[in-house]
Amino acid sequence: MNFEFKGNKFQIETLNTLNLKETYEFCENNSDDLSLSYEVFKGATIESLFFHPELSLIVRDTNKQIICFFMLVFRPSYVPKRKVGVLKFFVVEKRLRKQGLGTEIYKFLIRKIKLMPEKDIWMKLEVMSSQPDYLFPGLNPKLTSALLFLRNLGFKKYNERINLIVDLKKLKSDKPPEKKGNVKISRATIADKEKLMDLAFMPIRYQLISWSEEILLSYQNKPRSTFVAKLHDDKIIGFATHSVGFPGSFGPIGIMKKYRNNDLGKTLLNWCIWDLKRKDIDSMIIRWIDENVLSFYSKTLGAKISNIFWALKTRI
Repeated sequence: MNFEFKGNKFQIETLNTLNLKETYEFCENNSDDLSLSYEVFKGATIESLFFHPELSLIVRDTNKQIICFFMLVFRPSYVPKRKVGVLKFFVVEKRLRKQGLGTEIYKFLIRKIKLMPEKDIWMKLEVMSSQPDYLFPGLNPKLTSALLFLRNLGFKKYNERINLIVDLKKLKSDKPPEKKGNVKISRATIADKEKLMDLAFMPIRYQLISWSEEILLSYQNKPRSTFVAKLHDDKIIGFATHSVGFPGSFGPIGIMKKYRNNDLGKTLLNWCIWDLKRKDIDSMIIRWIDENVLSFYSKTLGAKISNIFWALKTRI
């Protein structure tokens, strides 16, 4: 597909397995202060639950070199039967920035969205928060050029989200206990999957967000990276998940309310840490936390704030 910009004709193609490695290398060379492994990039793009080839666009110049990569996905909305658009990647070659190329590709994508036959798309667009298989819960405002680009497109901040980092080298490698009182802790099994999907032991608001899907993604890891707490009758009363999105991430974690004051959450957390340390992962990123649990992670693990992200959105 040809694309004309300022009198120059460029070629647009969709992301696929053949150009994936080249696109990854382009993003690595043109993303300010961000770096991903190839496997994580692949998981966030063509292996994503929400990958839409027609909305994952590469632009090549006349020398057939990649100069731009934009990817837009749709995630489920918290409003039933709705979807929300998410701008997941937006990378322009450094020497071509501030010339309007990124803006034109963005507008091109928006036109494609508006022509789509789906009727469940909510005309709201967010940035990076493509849960359940997200990399970042928003935009790091330290990425000044990206922030200014988005503001010029009409995106506005509506919230802040926190990531914490934990130095696993400073924590013990001892295997946590498999029992705590009358509660058994173990790695999630295939038989646990259905119960974890409905999260019936958690308040209704947690059943409406993406936690179930994030747990489901942990079943793709080898071994599965969710641990569960069960009573003697195999009733699940808690869980903790790690390495969804990328190795070393932590969350979500959930405990039935009546069991939250007996260190069960800490035990499940320690199982995830033990599992990560066995894989020689040196740091853990606790993603998208509420401020009210910051003290818990700081006291328990020595966690520190690694980044604060801005949640941005616009209407389209």
